[in-house]
Amino acid sequence: MEHLEDIIGGKLLLKSIIDIENGSAPRIKQPKERPTVRARQIKASEYKEIIDWEEWEIERIWHLLRGTQNWLNVFDFSEIQGEVSKWRILHFEREEVLSSLKLGTAYQEEDTYFVYCRKGKIYMELSVDLVPRNNEEISAQVSSLM
Repeated sequence: MEHLEDIIGGKLLLKSIIDIENGSAPRIKQPKERPTVRARQIKASEYKEIIDWEEWEIERIWHLLRGTQNWLNVFDFSEIQGEVSKWRILHFEREEVLSSLKLGTAYQEEDTYFVYCRKGKIYMELSVDLVPRNNEEISAQVSSLM
């Protein structure tokens, strides 16, 4: 294993640590106003409309979704059986998307969940509660057990 002195920048790092320890490190006051622009906070009522599934590049959608994993109503989960309680964005793949598919709708193939956008699909992990949606479904399930 290399010693810290042998690593590029190691000598500067050690000098900084010694300067801090001795109280001789230069102090740089933080500005009162932020020097960088921050993204505005998006309201819950905007979640469904904020993403342009037709026009935005897949990377832009992926980055937005990675930072907003508590937006339960951003997707159309009508193709997923059960109640989605939580989701997490994984990775994306570029591919041709059939025009018959609804963009922004979550789909499932075996144990894999994903959503289509203009130039591919974004994979996700879902927590799904398999609850019957109404009394008729419960009756049908009970009848099938008898």
